[in-house]
Amino acid sequence: MGRQLIITGLKLTDLSAPKLVVTDPIESAGSLLLLDATHPTGAWPAGVGASGSALRNVLWEKAKAVYGAGTEASLAASLSHAGMSGANGLLERSSKGGLHGLVSQSAGLVSAVNTPYARLSFGLELRKWLFNHPDNDLYISVWGRITRGYKSGAIDGTYTNDAASALIELNQGSGSQRFALGQKGALMNTLGSMNNNNSEKVTGPQFMNAASGGWSAAPATEPAIQTYQVCLGNVGANNTYTSAPMTVKSRWPSWIVYRVYVEDLTVSGRTYQQVHDIDYAQYQKHVLTAGGRYYGDTFTDPAALP
Repeated sequence: MGRQLIITGLKLTDLSAPKLVVTDPIESAGSLLLLDATHPTGAWPAGVGASGSALRNVLWEKAKAVYGAGTEASLAASLSHAGMSGANGLLERSSKGGLHGLVSQSAGLVSAVNTPYARLSFGLELRKWLFNHPDNDLYISVWGRITRGYKSGAIDGTYTNDAASALIELNQGSGSQRFALGQKGALMNTLGSMNNNNSEKVTGPQFMNAASGGWSAAPATEPAIQTYQVCLGNVGANNTYTSAPMTVKSRWPSWIVYRVYVEDLTVSGRTYQQVHDIDYAQYQKHVLTAGGRYYGDTFTDPAALP
């Protein structure tokens, strides 16, 4: 039997010192949400769940310690989707387990009454935390893969300019976006970011993150904070308005989501750069390197949809 040395009264003050990893290398006292489709501690169920199905928060116990309440079920995220069928859209799991959302780029198929989409939304405990701590520093990241780029340039005489779309967003409506990552780059009180505004136009692996030092203007009410965070297709973060011309809706990229992470840096005491370095190293290991969980992924060719 091994031995364990316990030193009472000892407090670790060097946040950069090595720590025992319990669940994931990114974990900290400020971890609020980790979605990872094939995480070793528990992968998502095979296939695509029904709209409204839960997505496991890998670090739910860390989140519970922050909130002082919650269960694995109540601290999970959720997946909602509609219209992802036929020539309009397709929602599937890739060969490596990522969530792949394909959407049509045909103006004749996408309209105000037909907007294929899927979105990942965080739970109400996280929304409550964000509302009650509006000035806390927050870090958000996503690992993914663009499989069909944003359709740029003139489509017709009605709509000729590129729209300011985002793949990830945290906002309270009316254009008040604390985070917007993707072709639309918006970040309040910037602490650091890795976001290429042309990222949606180029196919291939994608890593995006950012840290914000709080809202420029705190949300007036808790429900004002919109819970959808990562979007595939023509809804939410991708700026779908029912009054917008069809050509706006026919530009969106198709992409795969592998992993999403949210941390309260004020609680953890870590900096943007410290978390970025851990996060990006894991992304390189699992997405860009042979043997990684998401390396060499295959999926339905988006050209299968018009």
